[in-house]
Amino acid sequence: VTITQKTHGAGPVREAAGAAIFDSFEVSWPYTIELLKHTLTALDTGETEDINDIAVLSDLVVGCQDCFPGYDPDEIIYLVGPVSAGLYSTGIIYSTDAGSTWADIGGLPYDVDENVTQVEIGFMTDTQFRVIVANDANDIRYADVTLGAEGVPYVWSTAVEVGTVIEEMRWLFFDRLYVAADGDIYVSSNQGDSFGSALYTGATQINAIERSYDGETVWAVGEDNLILRERNKSGAFDTMVGPSGGLNFYSIFEANDGRLYAGNGQSVYLSTNGALNTGGWTELKDFGTNKTVVTVNC
Repeated sequence: VTITQKTHGAGPVREAAGAAIFDSFEVSWPYTIELLKHTLTALDTGETEDINDIAVLSDLVVGCQDCFPGYDPDEIIYLVGPVSAGLYSTGIIYSTDAGSTWADIGGLPYDVDENVTQVEIGFMTDTQFRVIVANDANDIRYADVTLGAEGVPYVWSTAVEVGTVIEEMRWLFFDRLYVAADGDIYVSSNQGDSFGSALYTGATQINAIERSYDGETVWAVGEDNLILRERNKSGAFDTMVGPSGGLNFYSIFEANDGRLYAGNGQSVYLSTNGALNTGGWTELKDFGTNKTVVTVNC
């Protein structure tokens, strides 16, 4: 316990009728960090097709503590994949019990020959969440779902076209849905209703977009050692420097201590200076050929 301020109470007056004498303190409690070993459980969805993307409904919102106390965190999960006649008949399945059971959604977001490649979900109100999807072309749609009514046929929004081929979509802040298409990066500030002009334009494919642990920086990585950085929702992406021999990157994450981790087709790298130059990078682990590092988190 750390005492950060000490305030004395008022002393007694001459008639001995003054306020009680006491000391009050403002107290700052220390954080306790406990390291736990994770146990992974395989979830069987019954599907035979590939999973293109996964999204889990969290009750954690940037700048908000316990915003949705009526929802058990991480119980609602959505998976998207290729549309087929038997399984993934709508391209989307969901679970409301943390993956124990799965069901197809009601209501098709796209034509039967269009695969769903991206999905993001997040709360809109304390009783309703939004499911945002993208197909294998350039169409983005969303549906608002009421908690407890996930099986009701969905009413999808009119498609919004972004670029030619969507490569990545991440809903990193409530007012910032990031979409990479054709090497460019677009942002929607109204949860997928519309998109403005590209914040960043390029010709190199972008494979991943991620927010830093503290939420102050957004990173994007892609082919040919591409590493981009946006600070404080500025709308401007700076081109940073990747490691020597980094090649194509598929994942990136900035930890709370500022260390930057990035994964390519077989290795994970660490930068200790925010990707300012090649000298700040170190190869931490080489997993071998064709061992793509698809996610980094810490």
